[in-house]
Amino acid sequence: MEKVPGYELLVAEEDGEVVGTTVLAVLPGFAHGTAPFCVVEYVVVDERRRSRGIGKLMMDCVIGRAKEAGCYKIMLTSDLRRERAHNFYRSIGFEASAHRFRLYL
Repeated sequence: MEKVPGYELLVAEEDGEVVGTTVLAVLPGFAHGTAPFCVVEYVVVDERRRSRGIGKLMMDCVIGRAKEAGCYKIMLTSDLRRERAHNFYRSIGFEASAHRFRLYL
């Protein structure tokens, strides 16, 4: 993966096997005194290893990286049907705050 400034791929491993990944991007902000913000995408944990703390460890790392970068918020999106994921995000302090719109090109 090519290094792109502000983007980071996090990989969780267990016994040398990849069991989870996520991507975070620290982006320049135009509000809050131009403080940056963090966008999280592709939070994935191996189905056989869910509910074992791997997602929490990855998100703790994301939160730490965002704080280190001076971000004022972290944003992520999750498919409407992923109720279990929504409950996970709420359990670690996230709150639903907006509707997402998209246009594929």
